[in-house]
Amino acid sequence: MLNSMPPEWSRRFRALPGFADARQWDCLRHGHDSEVWRVTLASGGTLIAKRGVGAEVREAQVYHDLLDPLALQHPTVFAALRDADAQILLMEDMGPETVDSRPTADRFAAAARTLVDLRRHAAARLQKNGLPAAVHATYALSADAYMVSVQRVMDRAVLDPPQRGVLTRVRETLPLHVERLYDTGRMTITHNDFNAKNLIVTAHGVQAIDWSHAELTPHLGDLYCLLRDATRHGVAEHDVVDPYLARDPVADSAWHIPMGGLCWLIRGLNWAWDIGSRMPDVIPVTAAMIRAMAECLDRMEYS
Repeated sequence: MLNSMPPEWSRRFRALPGFADARQWDCLRHGHDSEVWRVTLASGGTLIAKRGVGAEVREAQVYHDLLDPLALQHPTVFAALRDADAQILLMEDMGPETVDSRPTADRFAAAARTLVDLRRHAAARLQKNGLPAAVHATYALSADAYMVSVQRVMDRAVLDPPQRGVLTRVRETLPLHVERLYDTGRMTITHNDFNAKNLIVTAHGVQAIDWSHAELTPHLGDLYCLLRDATRHGVAEHDVVDPYLARDPVADSAWHIPMGGLCWLIRGLNWAWDIGSRMPDVIPVTAAMIRAMAECLDRMEYS
């Protein structure tokens, strides 16, 4: 906690009315690609100040291009500023309570219901109204995008022989799986970081924040991501899957969920070796993600 503006932020915000005299700065997150602060103003109100680089600079544009046209809830953006290669956002503070701060089965179930509702709503809006061609081209993934991502990882990543073997298996089996996905899934929005720390618990339910990595795809990677977090906190899989399927009874869910996980892992690993390649932990992250890919493939084969 700081009682005055951090020195590295002062040159950016000193000219903004009502902001320079903020009385308290609390750091919520400080990573390699973003830093997030809760700022208490002289009035007693709070807002969120976020500085992001790399993929994080997309966030305000995602709100404008996708969430607003699809009528999906998101924090109000009061200001979006560019600072060299970074983007700075001043946003509505949705509150301090997240699913991660008290990770109960009830909260994960509520998050699953939020997920299915936003996916169904976005899919309906896409079908009814569509999006401008340029927006669609920017965010919608074609069926071959996953194969391209796998190959990019294999060309750039530091891999041991077993890891390369898993990715070779992915590359060989992926075309048929992706064809099935695009034949049976419906195009909608994916958050791509739908985990407990990004899910705010409000009086009106659970709300997702941090949409920097959003795309338009048919896969269930967000549900897979939520399940991984639930398992980490000791919450049973059925406590997450059952509330989801009660609102959207996905046919062949035993295949669709690990397939969504595989797609999510492919895109995440591609990002890690692209924009995120400067991460100090990229090697162990790669190992963990490739192990998870192998698990997804095994589940898909036995579903």
